[in-house]
Amino acid sequence: MSGISNKWNETLEDQKSLKTIASNLNKLKEAIESKDTEKTASLLSTLGEQTTKAADDADGSKATNIKHLGNALKTASKVIAKLV
Repeated sequence: MSGISNKWNETLEDQKSLKTIASNLNKLKEAIESKDTEKTASLLSTLGEQTTKAADDADGSKATNIKHLGNALKTASKVIAKLV
């Protein structure tokens, strides 16, 4: 997982407006590794909101796909929160 997440972080950190998402992805990785389900759920929700907002800066089908990703992250957050 670390190789994939590191590549995503590098890509996101190259975009000034996406650095907060990159930071929260690092925090999410730490929360998952420490098995902190409450923090994982919270970060997934935050990332979902940030991702959905980032879609506003994308074009066409990319924007739609990014919004779908944001919604999926928010849904995952709700599912995990129910398990806590």
